[in-house]
Amino acid sequence: MTKQLTDAAIQRLSPRAKRFVIADVGVRGLFVRVLPSGVKAFVVVARDPYAKQVWQTIERTDLMEVETARDRARNILKRIRAGQPPIEELPAKPESVQAVCEAWYQRVVLKQEHRRADDVRRCLDKYILPPWKHRDFASLKRSDLAKLLDHVEDNHGSRTADLVAARVKAIARWYTSRNDDFNNPFFGSNTRRHHKPARSRILDDNELRMLWSACDDCGRYGDLLRLALLTGQRFTKIRTIRWDDLHDNEWLIRTQAREKSNAIALQLPDMAMEIINRQPRTSNPHIFWGRNGKAMSVSTIPYRLMAKGKLPKFAEEWVPHDLRRSARSLMARAQVQPNVAERTLGHSIEGVERVYDRHDYAIEKRDALRALATLIERIVRGEDGKVISISARRS
Repeated sequence: MTKQLTDAAIQRLSPRAKRFVIADVGVRGLFVRVLPSGVKAFVVVARDPYAKQVWQTIERTDLMEVETARDRARNILKRIRAGQPPIEELPAKPESVQAVCEAWYQRVVLKQEHRRADDVRRCLDKYILPPWKHRDFASLKRSDLAKLLDHVEDNHGSRTADLVAARVKAIARWYTSRNDDFNNPFFGSNTRRHHKPARSRILDDNELRMLWSACDDCGRYGDLLRLALLTGQRFTKIRTIRWDDLHDNEWLIRTQAREKSNAIALQLPDMAMEIINRQPRTSNPHIFWGRNGKAMSVSTIPYRLMAKGKLPKFAEEWVPHDLRRSARSLMARAQVQPNVAERTLGHSIEGVERVYDRHDYAIEKRDALRALATLIERIVRGEDGKVISISARRS
């Protein structure tokens, strides 16, 4: 429906059961949008140079005359067709939330080569900046953060809310160190929304036998699971292992900036090397290869395999990280000393021991993995699971 719009004609438009628009013949691309609630607004619809349709609301019709809307629409149409944002944003104030966040991102995240810089950028752009970017950072209060986290939790989950809170607090701490007058309103505040307790699940002997047997039908993913159990390393580290990380049977574990500690180097047992050596070599540098030169993506694989009955669904839910916890428990059962087991898993050693004990524990970690592999082999075979002491095995 196209007609010459007038203020009186717009005022007479009645709402319908569904939203509808009325086009203006004066400016092609200008419409009046009428919602079922009765709210009417001037909107512009045009395509940018990439043929993407762009909608831009100008103003409600009860707050703007049609001639003013036409003038605004002509300028917006020019910007859209030129590939620019429909409305030119006002420059951020020097101490606005947007300016502070951008400075923190440049000086802290990028300068320190944060390994999750893309995730930080997404968190800023999606959750923090949209409601706050034009506000003065110093004007933020605990109540503002609480409202923001309520919205994020309701729409994106409690884990995401905790992540947003951590980013906001980090920015506030950084800003406090650079501004004499800023009093951090978030210091000491409890913003935690996700209260799920830490997992303590390990697989018992019967479950380990069932899982090990089921891995025969799970292809490369089954080999990933077995290698996770045999080494006790984080699943991401195993998934992203490369051929050039191996030197004979030694695995040099890659370390990225600002990530958790790892075992640095491990001499893998024969059972683990057999799994690795049977993987086909391709032009992809990863042992467990995926598409476009990347490592294999495994996010949906376990659910698909469970749905097909290839991976067991135990009475209690399990996830791949439970294998790391199971491996640590099996090391204790195999009489591996706790300090050696912790270093084999790559856990951080705290206190004076971390400062003064500079031994690499290469031999001890090798023996720990051999003891773990021996115990797993006995369990898989259905034997009694008795262990052989490490000292006897060294000879």
